[in-house]
Amino acid sequence: MKRIDIELSGDYYGSYLKDIQKKLNNKYSLHGAHHRNLNTFIQAQVLQLHDQAMVLDAGCGLSIWLTSNIESKIRYTGVDCQSEAIAFCESVYSHRDYRLADLYDLPFNDGTFDMVVMREVIEHLRMPDKAVNEICRVLKPQGIFLLTTPNYGNPLLYVIEHTYNRFFGGPCKPYLPDVHPSKFNRGSLHRLLKDRFLSVELGSVNMRINLTAIAKNPIK
Repeated sequence: MKRIDIELSGDYYGSYLKDIQKKLNNKYSLHGAHHRNLNTFIQAQVLQLHDQAMVLDAGCGLSIWLTSNIESKIRYTGVDCQSEAIAFCESVYSHRDYRLADLYDLPFNDGTFDMVVMREVIEHLRMPDKAVNEICRVLKPQGIFLLTTPNYGNPLLYVIEHTYNRFFGGPCKPYLPDVHPSKFNRGSLHRLLKDRFLSVELGSVNMRINLTAIAKNPIK
């Protein structure tokens, strides 16, 4: 998995966490609404799992979808390739299981997890098919892969990337090829998942700016 060339500092993660929490709690913030809708999709699915289900957050970042009531229900593990992100999460959430890991070579046994969550991550991968194969490997036979990713089939996304993201998006510049090397629309995302899972349900949130996927029962 290709790492970001310059790792962001712990100070960045601390500032970003405060900023995103403020926006999530502000009902008038469009950026906050964007993230709330992504989180709501994930949270609704995770809450349907049985108690103490094993959940892997693949490319966890700051785990901003995870709430205390969900955390008490599941057994959570977060992995990321950014050492500063993992170090920050370990310092803030010392009771959680965080690990530095490569999404192309996950350090878990076959059939470990009931669910794998990948929130706005797969677009950053140069070999998404290889990462999905690993996810299938670590999922249990009845496991669920929960995914969100920008919808490059929606022209509105290009407008946002070249206006708001270009001038106000901070260090993440999704319009650059190295930031989002894998761009999905509904068809290409379905093709990625359909031969690896027995059931694939696609949807969207945020005025179809983001695709969602619920892929069940990995084909072993």
